[in-house]
Formats: sequence, structure tokens, C-alpha cells
Amino acid sequence: MKLVYISGPYEGTDEEIKQNIINAKKAADFFVRRGYNVFVPHTNYECCEEREFTKQGRIEILNMCFDMVPRCDVIAFLPGWEKSRGASGEYAIAEIEGIEKIFLTQGQIS
Repeated sequence: MKLVYISGPYEGTDEEIKQNIINAKKAADFFVRRGYNVFVPHTNYECCEEREFTKQGRIEILNMCFDMVPRCDVIAFLPGWEKSRGASGEYAIAEIEGIEKIFLTQGQIS
């Protein structure tokens, strides 16, 4: 079974963060229904949203995410991914590693 990494924006206002997490969960459901295993970093770090992220904290989270990308068979990008520093880094890793990339539309995750 293939493992897909869900990549997209996380940070923003409180409402944007909530919506970004919802979008990532919907994307995960999209892939689970098609027989994939999923890794959703948005839900791994959802518990952290109420604390202030320090620069070091953000670096640690990005490093954990970047470490997971090469372990996945596919990386799926949520709409707006290109505005996210983290997702842009994940894209670069996927390019270097030759990982299949899928670009989701809002219609696919609604």
C-alpha cells in the first residue's frame, strides 16, 4: 500500500489554521478512500496550535516533516501550497528524491 504525504499551508490566523487542518483531513480522507496510507503533518502538530511557536520550534517541526517526505511514495499538495515555506521545502525534497507529486484542487477536498 502506498504512503502519501499531505503537504500544504499550516500557519496563519486562528481561522486559517483551523481551515488548513480541515483541508488536510479532507485530503487524507480522499486518499484513504482510494486505498492509500496517509501521513498528515497538520494533525501531528495540531496539539501545538495554542502555544506560541518560537523560531527554534518551527525549525524542529520543519525538520521532522522534511525527514518524513523521502519515506513516502507520493506527496499530495493542497491548494495554496506554493505560499507555504514548509510545503515549498517539501516540494524541493520530492523533486530531489523523485517522489510522485499530486496537486489537489479545492473540488477534490470539498
